[in-house]
Amino acid sequence: MMNSGHDQVIIFGLSPLKAAQETWQNVVRSVLEASSALEIGLVSFQPESGDERTSDKYIKFVDYLDGWPKINCSKSIVALEKFRAFSSTNDYQRFRFIAIKLLNRRDFTGTFRFLEREVIFENAVALAFTLILQRKPNIVVFDVTPHEFLPYVYQNVAEWLGVRTLHFQPSSLSATMLAKTGPSTTITPPRAVVRTSTISVPLLSMVSERLDVLVKGIDPAYMKSQRDGDRAAASPLRRIQSLGAVAGWLFADRFPSSIDFSGHGRRHDFITRAMKVALGWSLQTTLRRKIGTLGSGFGSREPYAVFAMHYEPERTSIPDGYPIDSQGAGIAHARALIPSDLRLIVKEHYSQQTLGKRGFLGRSPLFYEFVRSFPNTSFAPTDSRLTELLSGATSVFTLTGTIAIEAVLRGIPVAYFGSPWWEGLPGAIKISEGVDYEMITTTQVPTPERVREFIENLTAEKMVPGLAGEKVLTLESRLGPLPDGFFEAESHSISQCILELLGSG
Repeated sequence: MMNSGHDQVIIFGLSPLKAAQETWQNVVRSVLEASSALEIGLVSFQPESGDERTSDKYIKFVDYLDGWPKINCSKSIVALEKFRAFSSTNDYQRFRFIAIKLLNRRDFTGTFRFLEREVIFENAVALAFTLILQRKPNIVVFDVTPHEFLPYVYQNVAEWLGVRTLHFQPSSLSATMLAKTGPSTTITPPRAVVRTSTISVPLLSMVSERLDVLVKGIDPAYMKSQRDGDRAAASPLRRIQSLGAVAGWLFADRFPSSIDFSGHGRRHDFITRAMKVALGWSLQTTLRRKIGTLGSGFGSREPYAVFAMHYEPERTSIPDGYPIDSQGAGIAHARALIPSDLRLIVKEHYSQQTLGKRGFLGRSPLFYEFVRSFPNTSFAPTDSRLTELLSGATSVFTLTGTIAIEAVLRGIPVAYFGSPWWEGLPGAIKISEGVDYEMITTTQVPTPERVREFIENLTAEKMVPGLAGEKVLTLESRLGPLPDGFFEAESHSISQCILELLGSG
C-alpha cells in the first residue's frame, strides 16, 4: 500500500501521551533522519481529549480508534466493501471470536451483553478499515503484542490489507524483547540486538541473576508483594480504609474503562455506581472463595504431570497462547495426551485470586468444576509453591509460562502450546499435530549449563533492549533498576527494527 504524498507511511499504535515519551520521540527522529520521504502518524486507542493532542511537528496526524463512543462515526463505502470481503474469509470467524472474547477485559460487572459486544466489534472493524484505507500505511508499529480489543482489531485488519506490522514481545527475565512481525516471526537486525548494544553487559547480567533465582526456586518479588498485600488487607485498619474507598466509588467510577449495563440508559448515576460496586465485589469474592477450596485433601506420592496455569486476563495466554485461547481447552488437551493412569495436577496461578488484581475478569468459578470433572485430574492448593510441586513431576505443561525454564533446569521435560519468548528452549516441545506423550517424555533434557547458555544466547543474539510497553516502576520491582543509557539503547533498537522493515519493502 502506498500513500500518494509520501514514499512510505508509518503509523505507531500509541497515544499522543506515550508518543511524547523520550524513547518514542527518539524513534520518530531516527527513522525520519534515515528517510525524509516518510510520513509519521499515530493511531490512539484511547478516547480523544484536548490534553492528549500532539504538538510534535514530526507527527503529521493522529487517528482515534475508540470503538464504543464513536458508533456514529462515518465509515467509507470502500471500507464496508473490504469488511464484507474480510468477513467471507476462512480466518474471519476465529478473529471475530477472539476479538469479542477480549472484550471480557472491559466487563467488570458481568453486565456487558453480547448484543452490544457484537455491535462494538463490527463498528471497530469498520472504523479500522476506514482509517487504514485513508492513511495507506506501509508499516504499523505497536509497543507490545496487541492483546487488548482495539489494538488487536486494528492489527488484524491492517495485516489482512497487506500492511506489515511490528510488535514487541517482552522477556520475563530481563528488560529485553523480541521484535516480531507475526506470532512466530522474529526479526533480528544486527545493530538492534542486545549483543551489539551499549548496555549488553548489564542486560546479560540481569538475565544471569534471574536464572540464578530460578535455579534456587525463590519466589519472584511480585509474588511476595502480592502475598504480603493480601495479608495486610485482612487487618481491621485496611478494612476501614476499604469502606472509605467504596464510599468514594459511589460518586466517581472505580473503573472508568469498564463497559457496564450495556443496553441501559442510566450509566453514571448513584444507583448504577452502587450496583457496579456490589456486582464487582460479588464477582471477585465468589472467585476467591472457589479458588480457596482448591487442593483440599491434596497429596500425591505417585508420579504425576503438572499443568501450570497462567494469570488471566493477560497477554501470555491470549494471544501468545495461540492456537489455544482457553486454558480449559489446554488442560483437556494435556489430559487426553497423558496416559489415563497418570495423574494430572493443575496449579492455579496465585495472582488469580489476589485482591489487588483483576482476576475476576479472567476466570469463571465454573471453570474449576469443569476441570475437576476430568478423569484422574486434581488441583494443587493455590498458595502452594510451584517449584516444590515440580519435584515429583514427570512432565510439565504450559501455554507460554516461565515455569518451562524452571522445569528443564530441574531435568523435567516440558510441553507448551503457544509462542513464548523462549520458544526453542532445549527440553521443551511444542504441542502440534502428531505430538504424543512418549515424544514429550523422551525429549532430551539439557544440563542446567545448556539451559543457561540457550537463554543468554537468545537474549544476546535475538532480543533487543526494551520494555515492550511495561511501566518502568513495574519492571524494576521485578528485575531491579534499569542500567544507565537504557532508553537511548531502546529507541536505537526499535528504530533499527523499523528501518529493517522499510528496507525489506
